[in-house]
Amino acid sequence: MDIKKPDRTALKSYFVRNAVPTESNFADLIDGTINQKEDGIAKLAGEPLSIQADGSDTGQKKAINFYRNFADPKPAWTLSLNPRIKPSEAATAKPGWSIGDADGNTKLFIDQNTGNVGIGTVEPNEFKLRVNGGASIVGQLYAVAENAGRLRVGSAWAMPGLYSSDDGPKPLILGVAAGQKVFLGTGNSDAYIEGGTGNGFFKGSLGIGAATPAGRLEVNGATVLSNGTGFAVKNGFMTAGSLTIGGTNTNYGGGSGWNANTAGLLFETAANTEIAVHDANHRIASLMFYEGDTANRITVGRDMGWGRITQVQFAGAIVPAAGNADTVGIMFPRDPGGGGGDAAWIRYYPRSGEACTLEIGIANDGDDHIALMSSGNVGIGTQTPGAKLHVVGSVMQQLEMIGCGRRDDWTAANHPIMQYFATRLKGRPVGTYLRAIQDHPSWRGHYWQGWVDADGRIRVIHNQINTSAVI
Repeated sequence: MDIKKPDRTALKSYFVRNAVPTESNFADLIDGTINQKEDGIAKLAGEPLSIQADGSDTGQKKAINFYRNFADPKPAWTLSLNPRIKPSEAATAKPGWSIGDADGNTKLFIDQNTGNVGIGTVEPNEFKLRVNGGASIVGQLYAVAENAGRLRVGSAWAMPGLYSSDDGPKPLILGVAAGQKVFLGTGNSDAYIEGGTGNGFFKGSLGIGAATPAGRLEVNGATVLSNGTGFAVKNGFMTAGSLTIGGTNTNYGGGSGWNANTAGLLFETAANTEIAVHDANHRIASLMFYEGDTANRITVGRDMGWGRITQVQFAGAIVPAAGNADTVGIMFPRDPGGGGGDAAWIRYYPRSGEACTLEIGIANDGDDHIALMSSGNVGIGTQTPGAKLHVVGSVMQQLEMIGCGRRDDWTAANHPIMQYFATRLKGRPVGTYLRAIQDHPSWRGHYWQGWVDADGRIRVIHNQINTSAVI
């Protein structure tokens, strides 16, 4: 605001000793004071200070402008007696007491006719108090309506909220029509409960018995997923942190294909999924790793970084499917040493009718072996073997045939017979025994034997000629 009048210092200079004030000096002095008749402010004897609003009856009738500083271009506040709902539209004026900004936007209004109060509005209408925007109340706000008792809006147990039992215990309802929602949060996307259906939505985490949930849902207590006929938790047989699924009057799963009762517990995944356990953050162990798609495989106890599960104990029998194929029985991991085509298995299958075979197999290289490692004896046809290998019944053996190339000097170190036993018995323990036949046409009825003798050397003999050679 630009005040084009002399200040006190200038006025005083007009009337110093020996000065001769002019007519304009006296005019400045008179205009620098308030005139009760002309300036809209008066103080009559026995009456309070009176201020007349400025402007026509169609204007906002502004009475006082409040400035932080007269150098400001606009007042900080304006008190007016005829504010408008829309500052630019004279037809929206309403008589009353208004505190607003310089642009005519009302912040506080008292209706002249009803005394109703509007905050942020000049339309309190039928309400004693109407607030356009948020409201903060320090203290308590009480509402009594519909003979339902008193509702306190304020604090309960040192927390802000709604409380319904100041005048006796009563329930509290947040009600909406069916299909409408009660929203919680900062908007309509944080949480809600739908009237009629009871359906709910929570964008964040939900704690049941947990004040600071660690996940999207945390339950501090025994959890039940039931059809209403649960038994264990109801009777105190489960502890906090446990999960009970199902009901005592329903069976689950056992069908074929998707159906209304596919399973009691179902994990869904794009292809792979895993069930694991950890022992107080000491290690994580995989109970089951499922690989879908073409693998269609379950791995028990795989290494998750803390080593494989070293032992799996079954309290009952392990019953693999019967059959003579890679997909049944017990199949060991393929190619454990690299390469390709290596495999090992145990299978049980019928050859014909009730004639069955228990097959222990390994493939596909000549140096792939099956070893029975026993600290005691091994029995075939007996449960009480009396030797390292005890066979009750006939034993059939197919001996290997050594190609001699018609050489007669079989005791020579480079003869195929000597090379055969040297190659196979070298480095073997004392007592290791081996025998074979040969293809020399003159030595029919002969077979050769070789063993690692007590002195660690390999000796070879044949069954008809009583000679031996030392290698």
